[in-house]
Amino acid sequence: MPYSFSPVCVDTGCEDVQGLQVFRDDRLIALFVRLDADCHSDHRGCWFLEPGFGRCAAMSAGPFDSVFDAFRWTAEQYEGRRIGDGPLHKLGILAEQVANCIH
Repeated sequence: MPYSFSPVCVDTGCEDVQGLQVFRDDRLIALFVRLDADCHSDHRGCWFLEPGFGRCAAMSAGPFDSVFDAFRWTAEQYEGRRIGDGPLHKLGILAEQVANCIH
């Protein structure tokens, strides 16, 4: 599959340490961090793009309500087209593959 995921701990300088790396064809294209710190009370539990690379480079993106929304944004940036709310399997991704990376 062209997309793969890897959980990672990120040193953000606060409690936001749960991260998810997104790869396309074994190249890192995005790193998301789950917002857990008290200072994110309105967005606690949401995902935020730390850095994006290549087609996913953005000044900032998010917060995204779920890891699936964050991945959908990433895929839309990379593919250059709107994916919409359809199932992720249209991208060759099983939702379980993403969900298994976050605990």
